[in-house]
Amino acid sequence: MSLNNQGFETLNLEQPMIWIEALARIHQIPFINLTRTFKAFRATSSEPLYSHDISGHFTPLGHRLTAATLDRYTRDHWPPCQDQPPTPDGPS
Repeated sequence: MSLNNQGFETLNLEQPMIWIEALARIHQIPFINLTRTFKAFRATSSEPLYSHDISGHFTPLGHRLTAATLDRYTRDHWPPCQDQPPTPDGPS
């Protein structure tokens, strides 16, 4: 936390994600921080990523951006899939 110009403490709203990301890294758990992705998108577009009601749910665009981010991450970090799905007896 830091002090704003009135002397009150201000919260760093990104701090919880920073801690979670560090904890995931320490324990070698894959972690995707969508905050960065959403902020980068907001820098180039004013289209809403969250619904305007109080639910906080993604809009269809927010879902597409999340899906595209997860798709890119899995393609970059996991080995390619086999051409054929595994059989009940194991991989072919």
